[in-house]
Amino acid sequence: MTKDQYIFEKLKLGCWHDIATVSDSDKIRCAICGAGGVYLSNPDFTTWEGFGKLWEMAKEKEWFNAFKWEPPTEEKDNDTISYNLIHPTRFRDAVAGFLGWEEE
Repeated sequence: MTKDQYIFEKLKLGCWHDIATVSDSDKIRCAICGAGGVYLSNPDFTTWEGFGKLWEMAKEKEWFNAFKWEPPTEEKDNDTISYNLIHPTRFRDAVAGFLGWEEE
């Protein structure tokens, strides 16, 4: 399981698509939910587009204020987040860690 998949499943965002090509029609389909189409894909939270989507989803969660202050700081302002997290990979890694991801 990847970090992106772990986050996706922890946030209960739907089906993490198992993408396969249907050989008789060359159509892309998810082997789990049956969804298909040219643009069928799973999110990549390490891109700026993925960062934006993850940011919007995370800030709606009840745990977001607690997450922003891991590790705790002296200056806690609910409208501020560490500038270190405004980066796709660092933000994805921080969210995964906060949700319980453990490196193998």
